[in-house]
Amino acid sequence: MSVVERRSWWRTRAVLGTVLLWAFVLACVRLGFWQLDRLEQRRALNTRIARRLAALPLAGRALLEDTSAAHYRRVHVAGQYDDARAIVLPGRSYRGIPGVHLLTPLRLDGDAAVLVNRGWVASADAATIPLDWLPAVPPGQAPDATVSGLGLPLPLAPRGARPAADSAFRRVWYRLDLHALQRQFPYRILPVELQLLPAPDAPT
Repeated sequence: MSVVERRSWWRTRAVLGTVLLWAFVLACVRLGFWQLDRLEQRRALNTRIARRLAALPLAGRALLEDTSAAHYRRVHVAGQYDDARAIVLPGRSYRGIPGVHLLTPLRLDGDAAVLVNRGWVASADAATIPLDWLPAVPPGQAPDATVSGLGLPLPLAPRGARPAADSAFRRVWYRLDLHALQRQFPYRILPVELQLLPAPDAPT
């Protein structure tokens, strides 16, 4: 390689290196603006959630009319628990003890129900609980239960992640999916989950 060719080769490398460096700098600047934009979006979402949490509780009739109004808002609703069709979310430990979250459909007026997350239950395998443990009705409540809970969106799994339809009732759900849940219940499941709030006189 001649001296002229060697100089041309080094000049080309220098130009390419400069271009790549500026491309990297511009990408970092763009990512910085994207992070700031995400931060503003998160702050706006937190503000909306805080306002919803501070709002007056939503009544059951309003829940049936507009489920999106219940997202991140306190909800008071009356119905009947369908304990025979309770499901669990596995792998929920509490203070190092394995357990599950118990979700029970609450039948409302008409052909509709809302899933109520009634909290953590100890489980040796962190996946199942004995069905005879489930109470027919919540302790201290009449068969027509009145529930106070925090409304959360019920997620939709990506199309490729949705399990095939199964005739057997599925008790353990690693990830909730509204469409998949609808296929195994004889009534309509509303697209909202209620995180049960403890009563003022509930024991720790």
